[in-house]
Amino acid sequence: MASNLIPNESNKEVIRVHNAFINAIFTLSADAKKLLLTVWLHTNNNGKDIKIYRGDIIEKVGIDLKNLNSEHREKMIEELMKTIITIRDIENPNNFIKVQLLGKTKYKDGVLYTNIDEDLLPYIKEAQEKLFTRFKIQNIKPLTSSHAIRIYLMLKQYEDTGWKEINFEEFKKMLELEYKYKNAYDLKRRVLEVAKKQINENTDIEVDYELIKKGRKYKKIKFAIRSKNKEKKLHTDNRMQQIKNDFNSFRQNLIKSNTIIALQDKYYEIKDGYLWQNDKLLNKEEAFEAWQELYKNKNQIKIIDNKKQFEAEREENRKEQLKKELLRTYFGKKYELLTKNAFGNDEFLHYEILKIEDITFKEDGTISLITFIGRGEDGRNYRLKATLNQLRQYTKW
Repeated sequence: MASNLIPNESNKEVIRVHNAFINAIFTLSADAKKLLLTVWLHTNNNGKDIKIYRGDIIEKVGIDLKNLNSEHREKMIEELMKTIITIRDIENPNNFIKVQLLGKTKYKDGVLYTNIDEDLLPYIKEAQEKLFTRFKIQNIKPLTSSHAIRIYLMLKQYEDTGWKEINFEEFKKMLELEYKYKNAYDLKRRVLEVAKKQINENTDIEVDYELIKKGRKYKKIKFAIRSKNKEKKLHTDNRMQQIKNDFNSFRQNLIKSNTIIALQDKYYEIKDGYLWQNDKLLNKEEAFEAWQELYKNKNQIKIIDNKKQFEAEREENRKEQLKKELLRTYFGKKYELLTKNAFGNDEFLHYEILKIEDITFKEDGTISLITFIGRGEDGRNYRLKATLNQLRQYTKW
C-alpha cells in the first residue's frame, strides 16, 4: 500500500513529482525511472525498511524483477544507488548535502527492500503538497524509451495550457544529447518521433511538435499537448488558437500595470512592461517561460499592489523559513560557549539548543545575528546570540 506521503485517489495510484526531482532523474534509464517512482509510492514516513513486493512492481510499471536478466536487474538498482541528489544550504548555496536516490537495497524471494535518506523525505512530501506535476503512474508503464518518459513528465506539467515551447539546445541538454544527433533529422527520427508515438499510444495525453528555424539553424521546439479526456476533446488548431488568445490577454492585462505577482515561493515584478525576478531583468526567453508558468497557475497567483508591505511580509516569511531550517538543523545540539568563571579562568559552558527566537540581517541580505534559546547545564533556559559562523563552529554534533 502507498504511504500517506503519496495518497491514493479513486483506487488509482497517483504520484505528484516536484519539478526539481524530474530534472534530477532525467538521466536514468527507462526501467530505473519506473522502479524509482514505484519506490516513492511505497515510501514510509521515515524512509527506512521500505518493502515492495514483486507483484506491486509488475502491476504499477510492468517490470518483473524475478524474470529480468540478473545482470540488468542488478545494474538498474546500482544505477539508482549511484545517482546523487544535491541539497544546497538555504542561506549559503556553497554549502550542500549530497545524498543517494536509494540507500542500501536488497532483493530476496520476490521482495525488494530499500531505504531513502531522511534528508530527501521533506522534499518528497513538499512535492506532494504543492502538486507540481500530477500523473497516474500506470501511464509510464508501457513507455520503453527513457526520452519518452522524460518528455512525458515535462509536457504533463503544461497539459492545462496546451502548449510548451523550449529552446532547441536546452531540449537536447535536458535529454543529455548535446553531443549527439547534430543533424536535426536524426533527433527527430530517433527521439522525437519515438517519444510522440509512445506517448500518444499509451498515455493520457496526445502530443505533437514543430521545429522552429531562425536562419539556417533550428532554435526552438514547440509542443502541442491535448488531454484525451473526451470532455476536453477539441480540434487541436482551434484549441491552440483559443489558448494563445487567452494567454496573450492574460499577459497584456498584467503588463499594463506595474505590480508584483506572487506564485507560491516565486515573486515577479512588472516594471514598464518588462518582467523582473529577484531584481533581475528576465531576457525574452526567460520571460516567456515565466509567463507560461504564471498562466498555467493563474488561479493560484496573487497580485500585490503595496510593494513596501509585500517586501516587509516577504522578509518576515524568509525569516520564519530560515528559523525553521536552522531549528531543524540544530535542535537538541550542544552550543559551546567560552566564558570566564568567578576565578577569572576560562570555562566552557554548554547549552542545548531549543528554539530559534530571532534573526537579523545585514544590508546585503545575509544573516547578521541569530538569537536562540538554550538550556544550560543548570537546567535553566538562556537567551543567546551568535553569528551563523559561530553557530556552525561551536555547535557539537
